[in-house]
Amino acid sequence: MSEGKTYALLHTIFDDSPIGLVITNVNGTIEFVNKRFCETTGFTPDDLIGNNPRILKSGWHPKEYFTQMWNTILAGQAWNDIFRNKKKNGELYWEQQYIFPEKQLRPNYPVYFHQSGR
Repeated sequence: MSEGKTYALLHTIFDDSPIGLVITNVNGTIEFVNKRFCETTGFTPDDLIGNNPRILKSGWHPKEYFTQMWNTILAGQAWNDIFRNKKKNGELYWEQQYIFPEKQLRPNYPVYFHQSGR
């Protein structure tokens, strides 16, 4: 399979996943979101791409929680926890998230956010 076809296939699988997915760069800027993530949060890709996942911040977790989370991720470790986030319409919701740094695909270590609404 050519590189272009492989990319197209992976893009389709990613976008059609039943789990909401987000890709950010190492600075936390959102680079890609799939349809399920947008359905869960009420945000559009245009709302999210170029922003930081803190757009979902509910105020529930203290600043130290996020400092610890990012220190863990940037140290190359996965972070798995339940977050209380906020949808675009202001509704609060809980979700399980698995966040991990991807070290092989690109040199700037993009971070993948896997989330599933709860």
